[in-house]
Amino acid sequence: MLYGKCALNFQYYELALKKLLPRLDRTVVLLGEEAEQIAAKGTLGLLITAFREVAFSFEGQRQRETREPGPEKEPRLSIRHRFTQVFETEEHYAAQVASLEDLVRKRNYLVHHFLEDFDVYEEKGCLKAEQFLENLLLQTIEWLNELKAFNTIVNQASRELARRMADPNVSCRLFSVPPSNRDEWDVLDEVKALRDAEKLRAPDGFTDLANATAYLSSLGIAKDAFRQIGLSSWQQLVAESGCFEIIKRKDETSGKWVRWYRSKQLRAE
Repeated sequence: MLYGKCALNFQYYELALKKLLPRLDRTVVLLGEEAEQIAAKGTLGLLITAFREVAFSFEGQRQRETREPGPEKEPRLSIRHRFTQVFETEEHYAAQVASLEDLVRKRNYLVHHFLEDFDVYEEKGCLKAEQFLENLLLQTIEWLNELKAFNTIVNQASRELARRMADPNVSCRLFSVPPSNRDEWDVLDEVKALRDAEKLRAPDGFTDLANATAYLSSLGIAKDAFRQIGLSSWQQLVAESGCFEIIKRKDETSGKWVRWYRSKQLRAE
């Protein structure tokens, strides 16, 4: 019974690790391409090695890519995220690594060498085996609880990442693309700023776009903030957002045509 419980706990750990590993290091790619994932296959020893390399680090340690450079591929727009527990000291990190290595040793011992050291056909051997298995069972439970706690943290971090990526002020800048619908445009910081600049509007409700962008610059907004979302000008942002009306008026002094804008009125449902 004790042997079976220990063996099952090691299997539970292995299965949980196979599910967890691909979520720790992933590349999110646009254009419908599949996300890169860490292969959660192989023996428990290989899984543990991959787990500790991806999931654990310590303050001051440099994260290095271990992948060999392959043939050049067609450029694609992507963002990579990795969940890593960073220990305050190298000693704490080393203790975690040692614990994982001990897990692999204990599992291999249980499967391959247990009967070599315990004569289960003798009472004395059975008593020793029972004591060993009771201690091992407690260890396997502790290892499982640690993995469950780590998985809980990853779940929380994943939800937070999803929440942030749902904000066009984050996702549009990461991928340098404009919002895809009116709702996203409405919450974009640049659109909000242009609406705020409408305090400079003329009596007919239209605002000189050049004056508005100068006002935004005085607030610390970059003159080329539109480039962060893949656009070429403030005029393009105003036009593509669908949030504003835009017209051209001839400046009486310079004789040049000037663009003016005003927010569109929300339609009643």
